[in-house]
Amino acid sequence: MKRAIALLLSLVLLACLLPTTALAAAKPIPSASVTIAAPLEGRGPDWYGILSNPDQFSVFEIYYNVMNSDGSYGSPLWDDDLFERGQRIRVRIQLDPASGWTFTNSTKLTINGKTAVLDGIDSESGSGFYHADFTVETPFTDVKADAWYANAVRFCFENNLMAGTGDGITFSPKKSFSRAMFVTVLAAFEWADLDSCTGSHFSDVKPGKWYAKAVEWAYLNGYATGTGDGKFSPNTPVTRETMAVFFFNFFIQKGWDASERADLSAYPDGSQVSSWARDAMAWAVSAGIIGGVKEGETVWLKPKKTASRAEVAQIVMSFWFYVNA
Repeated sequence: MKRAIALLLSLVLLACLLPTTALAAAKPIPSASVTIAAPLEGRGPDWYGILSNPDQFSVFEIYYNVMNSDGSYGSPLWDDDLFERGQRIRVRIQLDPASGWTFTNSTKLTINGKTAVLDGIDSESGSGFYHADFTVETPFTDVKADAWYANAVRFCFENNLMAGTGDGITFSPKKSFSRAMFVTVLAAFEWADLDSCTGSHFSDVKPGKWYAKAVEWAYLNGYATGTGDGKFSPNTPVTRETMAVFFFNFFIQKGWDASERADLSAYPDGSQVSSWARDAMAWAVSAGIIGGVKEGETVWLKPKKTASRAEVAQIVMSFWFYVNA
């Protein structure tokens, strides 16, 4: 009897001396969900989800994988911009050792509503490593998550490059984009101080118009010129070749290397590029900022095609990645 009591006391004492992590391992998590939003400026990988019990846990690390051309995934990278594009997300879910919970091989986890796949479990901390494929939602009711332009719209919105239309909850992706709108995007891209741009070099741009300061800023910096006869034509829809010129001027005025050129004759309509836009268009195509438009089996350049808001968002995002590569 004495031996039995002594053994029982020893077991109790041993349990008291065990670290909390050892006790936590005895409490498996049956299921959990994680909702991860796009990272905000200055905010680190400190995201939270809710366990089904419900306790909080911290998403300790987030990795992003880029899809390769063959459909496989490359090495995980830490890069907020990749997340903006959507693709695959891999997370390490760090549990509080004192929470009394641990992940197991049978834990069912969802990441942003998508079933996650277990990559492994840290035996010491009980943290789980999971990955899932999902599309990034957009803040606009008329932009579906699987639209070809959805990631570009989200990128431009979250970087204050383009805003919504009407009541602010729509984006109007198919609407045309004017020359005035485009220079305001360029000013936002530069975080330009427009306070001193109070005059106007164009007869059809009256000071006080919502776009007047941006137009004057673009002109003074050599990014944009007029359309002739002292006019800027602010309400004229911007064309693909005009956007190329604006970006090209922006790039060379910064003193950056813009020497690369694509062979425009590779496109059936390459000869239709205006003479004043040929250099800029060849550079923009070579840089991957403006791509071809596929119709059937043919890829066209369509230099004089007016751009929709969706197309502008895609081209602006491409330019941002090119500048910041």
